[in-house]
Amino acid sequence: MGPGDRGANVARLQDLLYDHGKTYVSSTGVYDSDTERAVRDIQQEYGITADRSGSYGSATRAALDPTGTGNG
Repeated sequence: MGPGDRGANVARLQDLLYDHGKTYVSSTGVYDSDTERAVRDIQQEYGITADRSGSYGSATRAALDPTGTGNG
Protein backbone atom coordinates (compact mmCIF):
# COMPACT_ATOMS: atom_id res chain seq x y z
CA MET A 1 0.00 0.00 0.00
CA GLY A 2 1.36 3.41 -0.83
CA PRO A 3 0.76 7.01 -1.81
CA GLY A 4 -2.44 7.55 -3.77
CA ASP A 5 -4.18 4.43 -2.47
CA ARG A 6 -7.64 4.83 -0.95
CA GLY A 7 -10.14 2.86 1.06
CA ALA A 8 -10.91 1.14 4.34
CA ASN A 9 -7.47 -0.50 4.56
CA VAL A 10 -5.80 2.90 4.36
CA ALA A 11 -8.10 4.21 7.10
CA ARG A 12 -7.15 1.23 9.32
CA LEU A 13 -3.47 1.95 8.69
CA GLN A 14 -4.02 5.60 9.60
CA ASP A 15 -5.71 4.55 12.84
CA LEU A 16 -2.74 2.29 13.66
CA LEU A 17 -0.31 5.11 12.95
CA TYR A 18 -2.27 7.45 15.18
CA ASP A 19 -2.30 4.84 17.95
CA HIS A 20 1.49 4.58 17.59
CA GLY A 21 1.89 8.28 18.35
CA LYS A 22 1.70 9.72 14.85
CA THR A 23 -1.03 12.13 15.91
CA TYR A 24 -0.60 14.29 12.81
CA VAL A 25 -2.27 11.50 10.77
CA SER A 26 -6.01 11.74 10.17
CA SER A 27 -8.19 8.76 9.33
CA THR A 28 -9.31 9.91 5.88
CA GLY A 29 -8.93 6.69 3.91
CA VAL A 30 -6.52 8.44 1.53
CA TYR A 31 -2.81 7.54 1.60
CA ASP A 32 -1.64 11.14 1.67
CA SER A 33 1.68 12.83 2.43
CA ASP A 34 1.10 12.70 6.22
CA THR A 35 0.45 8.95 6.01
CA GLU A 36 3.57 8.45 3.93
CA ARG A 37 5.62 10.50 6.40
CA ALA A 38 4.27 8.53 9.37
CA VAL A 39 5.03 5.19 7.69
CA ARG A 40 8.54 6.43 6.88
CA ASP A 41 8.98 7.51 10.54
CA ILE A 42 7.86 4.08 11.77
CA GLN A 43 10.24 2.38 9.34
CA GLN A 44 13.08 4.50 10.63
CA GLU A 45 12.17 3.89 14.29
CA TYR A 46 12.02 0.11 13.79
CA GLY A 47 14.98 -0.10 11.40
CA ILE A 48 12.82 -1.46 8.58
CA THR A 49 14.60 -1.57 5.22
CA ALA A 50 12.72 -4.39 3.48
CA ASP A 51 9.83 -2.16 2.36
CA ARG A 52 10.18 0.86 0.10
CA SER A 53 10.47 4.03 2.20
CA GLY A 54 7.01 5.41 2.97
CA SER A 55 5.17 2.35 1.64
CA TYR A 56 3.25 -0.01 3.91
CA GLY A 57 4.59 -3.44 3.03
CA SER A 58 4.83 -6.73 4.90
CA ALA A 59 7.82 -5.77 7.08
CA THR A 60 6.21 -2.51 8.18
CA ARG A 61 2.92 -4.30 8.77
CA ALA A 62 4.64 -6.88 10.99
CA ALA A 63 6.13 -4.14 13.14
CA LEU A 64 3.05 -1.93 13.33
CA ASP A 65 0.36 -4.62 13.60
CA PRO A 66 2.05 -7.83 14.80
CA THR A 67 -1.24 -9.54 15.70
CA GLY A 68 -2.75 -8.76 12.31
CA THR A 69 -5.92 -7.52 13.94
CA GLY A 70 -5.67 -3.87 13.00
CA ASN A 71 -5.30 -3.04 16.69
CA GLY A 72 -1.50 -2.80 16.75
